Amino acid sequence: MLPYDVGRDFRPVTLLAATGMLMVVNAQFPATTLPEVITHLKAHPGEYSYGSPGTGSTSHLSMEIFKQLAGVDVVHAPYKGSAPALTDLIGGSIKLMIDAMPQVKAGRVRAIAITSNDEPSTIMPEVPLASAAGLKGLPGRAWYGMLAPKATPTDIIDKIAADVESVLRSPEIAAKLPQLGLEPVKPMTPAEFGRFLDKEMAYWVDATRRTGMYQVE
Repeated sequence: MLPYDVGRDFRPVTLLAATGMLMVVNAQFPATTLPEVITHLKAHPGEYSYGSPGTGSTSHLSMEIFKQLAGVDVVHAPYKGSAPALTDLIGGSIKLMIDAMPQVKAGRVRAIAITSNDEPSTIMPEVPLASAAGLKGLPGRAWYGMLAPKATPTDIIDKIAADVESVLRSPEIAAKLPQLGLEPVKPMTPAEFGRFLDKEMAYWVDATRRTGMYQVE
């Protein structure tokens, strides 16, 4: 259990960047589209393993949500990080995984779908959204944000948020983000980021309850 509570111990500052969560399969996997992947997995329940950077990671949770939504049975193989999981995916020891795009976009694997429900990736626009293939409800983009200790004065929070927005709008940062596999995001005020956090946390609470994984009350 974490020694802190995001809502209780921190104040939202702003959203920094985002990246697509990408489903990839081994290059020899006999499916090239999301519907084909689902059909094949349904025909072979429990025969395939998927990798993740570790139990409880966003990658792990995303695959468990996928399993529930798609009605498929795939065995979890947790690793100590994305790199060893991707190595075994390329080698064929595991057959599929969902992970943040910077971790997998350069790998020798086949991209199947991006989990985001809203808009195509600006980094890999050729990869279809899972929602476009009829699978809705998967997690959206992974994201990076900034928080501050709860006691931070409001004027300091606002100043940091404004400064960060200025930096993110600079040509240097705008050019650097795609190189890191990250996508620019719409600037958010602290209040807007707070509402964004509330929505994200509500999604994950509901998702972990539905999958039966865990939920700390």
